[in-house]
Amino acid sequence: MPWGQPWRMSPKRPYSSSALQVAAACLKGFYLYQCAANGVNDELRAALATRRLPIQADRDRALLGHVQTSLPANPLAPKRGTRNGRHPKMLPDGARAGLLDAVNTARDAMVVTWLSDTSMRIGALTGLHSVDLHLRDNAACGDCIPR
Repeated sequence: MPWGQPWRMSPKRPYSSSALQVAAACLKGFYLYQCAANGVNDELRAALATRRLPIQADRDRALLGHVQTSLPANPLAPKRGTRNGRHPKMLPDGARAGLLDAVNTARDAMVVTWLSDTSMRIGALTGLHSVDLHLRDNAACGDCIPR
């Protein structure tokens, strides 16, 4: 701390993201107060005085959000969750090679290749819609095939 990774003793669960945000805000306020009161460590004060551009949620939340040009940022706070640049329903990185090794037919290899190359989801490739799925035998829709 403050630039390192937060930790706790082993029988306790790790801090949640919101608890880490609060701890980072307290640390930033303490350090800024100490720097301003004592007039020392201008480098730390400059590093903690960073700002960021507002996003649409910030503008919607504020009373005069449409005139905001920047907001204070906290470099001590943990980064927000990232998705590593991929959609959650797409193949994870490195999955293509493992899937191509496991497929048995050329059709399956084509499906894996199309999914990874085109960024399509499985439902889009197969043309399935939620109304096509019948999860119960003899459902009231009348389209189910009895087994």
